[in-house]
Parts: sequence; C-alpha cells; structure tokens
Amino acid sequence: MSSLQRKKRINYINALKISDQKNQIDKTTFGVAFSLVFFIVALASVYLFFVYQTTRLETELKGIKQYTENESNKALYDDALKNENVVIVDLMMRKNILTAKLDELNSVPILTKTDFEKILACSGDKIVIYSYNYINNASLLTFEAAATETADIPEYISRLEATGLFGNIEYNGYNLSDTEFYFTVDCYLKVVSTDE
Repeated sequence: MSSLQRKKRINYINALKISDQKNQIDKTTFGVAFSLVFFIVALASVYLFFVYQTTRLETELKGIKQYTENESNKALYDDALKNENVVIVDLMMRKNILTAKLDELNSVPILTKTDFEKILACSGDKIVIYSYNYINNASLLTFEAAATETADIPEYISRLEATGLFGNIEYNGYNLSDTEFYFTVDCYLKVVSTDE
C-alpha cells in the first residue's frame, strides 16, 4: 500500500470520526432545541389560557358593573335593604314573643298520660267522676264527682294530695241527691320553676 493510499485512508477515517462527532452534536442540539421549543409552546399555551380567562372574567365583571350601576336596579336594591331591615325587626319581635310564650309554656305544669292515670286511679271504685275541666292559665284541674258515702270524699282528696302533682286542692262541701253526694274539687297543679 502506498503512502498516498494510506494517507487517504487515514483522512477518510478521520473524516468519519469528525462526521460521527458532528452527528452527535447535531442530535444533542436538536434535543435541546426541541425541548426549548416545547417549553416555549407550553408557556405560550398557559399564557393564552390566562389571557382568555382574564378576558372572560373582565367581560362578566363589566356586565355585573353595568347591572349594579343601573339606576332602576339601585332603587330595587335600596328597597330590598329597607325591606330586609323591616323583616329583621319583625322577625326579632316575633322571636321575642315566641320566646316569652315558650317560657310561659315551660312554667305551666303539663300532665302526662301517666299523671292523668294516677289522678283517675285516685277515684277507685267509690268515687264516680262525671266531668273534669282544665283551665290552662290558672293551672286548675276541676273534677265534678259523686260518692255514695261522705267518708269517701276526704279519702279521695287525700289520695289526690298523695300524687304530689298538686300544690293546692280546694273542696267546698257536697250536695246530696237521692243516693249520691255530689261535690267539686279544684286541684291547682304545682308550678314548675323556669330557673332550671
């Protein structure tokens, strides 16, 4: 092999090496350039999205501003505020009334079914209750009843007192009919304390 051919071959190999190095540099440059272009496109997309959203919100705000600055709408809003204040005052008054009523109801003794059964059991088989009446504002339960013997009446009143439901029991005598002694008993329920 002549030296000229050898030199050509060496130049050819060197040229291949340089070409491979250039290809590697070109691939790296292409990768960096592609990444940079992708990043710029992504950034531009985000920017355009925010510009779109800002424009949309500005348009909505412009419509809201026009609505709120409209004189007829301002008048309606002012009327609504006045009405709201009237309604608030009215509701507060109603709430206070209801609270007072609730306190009043909580202080009124309430007879449960069990309490009423206790009261009726006091009559036993010797007392016949013909009618009863409850007056709420006086917490008064009145019984109109009859007994076949006068001695049964005080026993009946003692049994009513023993229930513990009444603060005071009033009995004002009896009326005699053919075979029975008619009488009225006024039972005042114990007042419930509202301090609890």
